[in-house]
Amino acid sequence: MMTSKATQRSPNTLRGAIDLPGAAIAVPQARDYARRICGELREDRLDDLLLVISELVGNAVRHSESGRRPDGRIRLTITEYAYALQVLVTDQGSSSSVPRLQPDDGTVRDRGRGLAIVEQLTSEWGWHEEPPNRVVWFDLELTP
Repeated sequence: MMTSKATQRSPNTLRGAIDLPGAAIAVPQARDYARRICGELREDRLDDLLLVISELVGNAVRHSESGRRPDGRIRLTITEYAYALQVLVTDQGSSSSVPRLQPDDGTVRDRGRGLAIVEQLTSEWGWHEEPPNRVVWFDLELTP
């Protein structure tokens, strides 16, 4: 688990984890899984959770070895803390790209805005390498 502001010194409970194929079908599968195990969340928080999961799983399929290999895999892990959910998306890494926000320079783009959405909807996000894998994570604050 990642230690972040929302999760420091807080007890946690693993809500669940699922292994997904490194293919486009992983995106709706990840959403369906998260909806099943987090369906009691307030509707706006559930919508944010599902949107950010869709973005990160989609990025794993598009930009990592998970989506390039016929046997590619992605793992989605959701852990509950006192006032936040922490979600990890683990893929098989990439030697050619790293997660980064695109500059907000007024350029019209048809791609590359997803991590800006992640940044806006989550309380904190980041990534790290766990060779040979990469983990992209986020915290979604929950009101008590």
